Amino acid sequence: MSRQLRTQRCRSSKYSHAVRNLYDSDPDDPRPSTSGEGPRRLRNAPESHFYLYETASDSDWDMDVDDSDDDADYSPEATESDADWEEFDYVSSHDTSIDSDEPLSAVARRFAMRNAPGTPGFVWKKKRPFVRRHPFQGVPGVEEACLLHADSTAREILDCFLTPELWDTMTRETNRYVQRPVTPSSHMKTWENTTVEELQSFIGLRLLMGLQPRPHSRYYWSKNRLLSSSVFPETMTRDRFDLLQSRLHFSDNEDPRADTDRLWKLRPVLDILDTTFKTVYIPDRKIVVDESLWAFRGRHHAIQFNPTKRARFGMKVYRLCESDGAGAGYTSAFNVYMGQDRGDVPASMKAVTDLMNRACFFEKGYELYLDNWYSSPELFHYLSSRKTNAVGTVRLNRKFMPKDLKVSARGDVDFRTSATGMLAMSWMDRKPVHMLSTIHGPDMVEPAPKSPWYSPDEAPSRR
Repeated sequence: MSRQLRTQRCRSSKYSHAVRNLYDSDPDDPRPSTSGEGPRRLRNAPESHFYLYETASDSDWDMDVDDSDDDADYSPEATESDADWEEFDYVSSHDTSIDSDEPLSAVARRFAMRNAPGTPGFVWKKKRPFVRRHPFQGVPGVEEACLLHADSTAREILDCFLTPELWDTMTRETNRYVQRPVTPSSHMKTWENTTVEELQSFIGLRLLMGLQPRPHSRYYWSKNRLLSSSVFPETMTRDRFDLLQSRLHFSDNEDPRADTDRLWKLRPVLDILDTTFKTVYIPDRKIVVDESLWAFRGRHHAIQFNPTKRARFGMKVYRLCESDGAGAGYTSAFNVYMGQDRGDVPASMKAVTDLMNRACFFEKGYELYLDNWYSSPELFHYLSSRKTNAVGTVRLNRKFMPKDLKVSARGDVDFRTSATGMLAMSWMDRKPVHMLSTIHGPDMVEPAPKSPWYSPDEAPSRR
């Protein structure tokens, strides 16, 4: 005799071991669920209602259920969120999938793909976003392997970045470059192979020249008391210094990378510095990507001119740095711009993702701050999918930005949000300020006073 099935609503928070998988195709042959203990919640359910399958002969359920109601007349109460039943705005980390036993991360990933910029599901709406901040999982601070502490000397700190491998490379390639005796002028001695100690002295003198500028390098060895510096002649002769400066080399001239890599002359040094920068010190949660200009007036096709920078002429370098705190300004990764950033994604997006990959900062909940040259909905969606929070100013003419943000009077705020929780907001100060964020809502708060000249009339900040 088949058992009669009826559907009832659970009015108690308790449930027993008799509660099976809620969505088995055959109640008499339930399949074990692998998504956790207890009943599974309907995705997008209006309330935390559970609909349980119960047999008329079951008597082992330890639940306080009122059987006086007629099942045929029962219907769940309507709630405010019934209208959103069919709309999948967000799946929290405590939710589960009703379609299968696939992990929640796979459900969230599929949802993010359906609502990515450029897809039909990507729509800006004027409603409050579900703010989701990825938890920070990094371990900031100096790595224990470096053996640095508060009393470490400047030389010990320098040795963590300029490693013995780097000094050996410089010494070997400099000696290889001079394969025959060289006599630049009649009064100079012939070439003698250099050593690590001599190159360290040479680099030290070069650093000291930056602290004690002179009109010409020869003045450092001058006998004029107004210009001379005893450190230079006591460390190295002027002829030997000039000879090392003209023969210093970092790579083999027969390197096969010379045909494809425009920085092959410096590549060994850049690779070592890139490794040491990201292993000596791990930054805190807040990081920033920006470009800088390394002063250089030599001949190279990648020389940039930027009148807004202090150097104006030099090599453009993208840098990933810590934003605030004791380590503010520390560079964790860098990339020298060579004018070869063409690819499937915009150059601004590629610069950010390359630095984040190089520093191994994805999937760790870092909070990345950007300016309007880098920010775009496409980049912010990708960063959020890689568990990276992002905040930054943005240009309204960026692709996929909302076109209906309107602010006129000072203090006005207008915003739009996407299904994945991205916020696009405009705020009128002296001029309109546009921004994107994956971790903020549209609320405005008064900033804390930072100076005695602060007044409440100053512009508020975003929370």
